[in-house]
Amino acid sequence: NFPIEMISEATNVAKEEIEKMKDEM
Repeated sequence: NFPIEMISEATNVAKEEIEKMKDEM
């Protein structure tokens, strides 16, 4: 079982990585 906090934190990090990739393109 994954704590919801860990999932939300991971998704936030993933969103930031996606935004960085968008800026580079």
